[in-house]
Formats: sequence, structure tokens, C-alpha cells
Amino acid sequence: DILNSKNISVAEFIFLKDFSGKKDISRWAKSGGMVSGQEKLETDLANLLLNLTLLDSINNRVGIENIRVQAGLFIKNYQGKLSALNPIRLLDLVEILLIYPELSSVVCDLIKPTLPISDIWASPIVKCYLNGLLKSEQMVTLTRVLTQINKSEWDGFVWMIQASLFEQERCYKKAIKSVEKALDQNCDSLDSWYFLVRLHGRLNVTNLILHSVLKRVPDEILSKK
Repeated sequence: DILNSKNISVAEFIFLKDFSGKKDISRWAKSGGMVSGQEKLETDLANLLLNLTLLDSINNRVGIENIRVQAGLFIKNYQGKLSALNPIRLLDLVEILLIYPELSSVVCDLIKPTLPISDIWASPIVKCYLNGLLKSEQMVTLTRVLTQINKSEWDGFVWMIQASLFEQERCYKKAIKSVEKALDQNCDSLDSWYFLVRLHGRLNVTNLILHSVLKRVPDEILSKK
């Protein structure tokens, strides 16, 4: 039983994280449980993921700051090796980091060294990078990266990122067009419909126009709430 072992491998930790509850993992860690990999890089990455997994709340400011410091040291110590990180483990890590807005810049610092210089496509890790740039308000970099992705490959998520960028720039009509593009690809997204209505509200449109937008929302979407 992994939970009865004080020292486990990275593979065992990943299994533990995916199939055990947070309380069990916390109890194991507090009893002296440690993760040890074959290489220091993967060990430190796993322990960062362990501490992140143990965060109990998005309001735990002390815990979040500790993660930020730990992640900063990890990035500093392995700056030249980040491109060699296991992409699945990296994706696992950054997806959890993005839950905490204060850690979005850490996400960007982790992902940036792993990206190709050109031919960027909207892979899951690139989407996390875009999300991190948006949340950390790195708008110049976000604009540049978006231009590097072929628009023919944009999905609803990327169009929503573009819409959010336009909203930040107060280009509400352009933002609306981007949300419409997102809805063309996924008309079942409640978040996209909500964003569309909000953007029309920012334009101070008439109630008649706002009502016409609301009428477009599929009934099955509204019934989800």
C-alpha cells in the first residue's frame, strides 16, 4: 500500500495523486511521506506538485506564497532544463497552478522555455500559457503569441482568450466578434453566451438589442443553471 510507505517514487506519487483523496495524501505527507525520483529534477517537480495538491483553499495566502517561492526556486535552479520536463507532468502542474490567479505568472515562466520558436499551435500546454498570460495581465506577450498561432487552427478557447484581450483594450465590438467566432465552434458554452451578453452591456445597447441576444441562447443551455 503506497500510503503506508514513507518514501515513494514519482510514478507512485502520480498514482496516489490521481486515485487518493486529498485528506489521505495530507495525512501521508504529515506523517513524513516523501517523493524521490531517479533524478533531482523530477523529484523537485513532484514535490512541488505535492505541495500544490495539499493547498486547502484559494484563500490560503500563506500557502500560495510558499508555492510561489518554491516554484520560483525550481525555475531558477532548472532554467536550462525546463524544456526537458515531462510534458504530461508539466501540464498536470500548470493546470492546478492556474486555479490560483496569484500563480499565473509562474505558469508562464514554467511554460515559456518549453515552447518552440515558431510553428506554435493551440496545444493544451499552449492554451495554459495563453490563460496564464491573460490572468497575469501580460497583454503585449499575449498579443504576440496569438499572432503566432494560425487562425485557421483557433478553437473556441483561443477565440475567447482573444475576446478577453479585446475587452481589456476596451475594443468591445472586436471582442463581440471574437465571442461569436467561439460560439460558431461551441454553441453550448454557457460562459461564452454570458460573455457575449456582458459585452453588449458594456456597449450600453438598447434593451431591445440585449433582449435579441438573450433570445439566441439555447433553452438547454439556460436549463443547466
